[in-house]
Amino acid sequence: AECPFCRKQIQNIQAMNRGKNEFDYVPKQNSDLMELYPDLKNFKFQDGLKFVSTDGAGSCGADAVFEIAHRLPYWSWLKWIYPIPPVNWCAGILYGWIAKRRLKISKICNDDNCEI
Repeated sequence: AECPFCRKQIQNIQAMNRGKNEFDYVPKQNSDLMELYPDLKNFKFQDGLKFVSTDGAGSCGADAVFEIAHRLPYWSWLKWIYPIPPVNWCAGILYGWIAKRRLKISKICNDDNCEI
């Protein structure tokens, strides 16, 4: 990713994943993005983080965070709790709150690459 906030989150995921290379991290600025992941055409980039599984199914925002997190060591329990309506509803609200404030929260996003 080209956004400093996004790069920091990628570093966090890599650290939690203990160096396993299970994820591809592709910035929205990549000119081949839609060729590589055609399912992304179903999402607006301003909607947030995207996740595309190996079967091609895509998710966005809090759902994408969940898809990533429950594949990480010690976070697999999320696959049981996230589908509960109050949990995923609150996660969506929290994701939106953080996304709108990521520039202030991170204090590292100071360029045009931070636009979702």
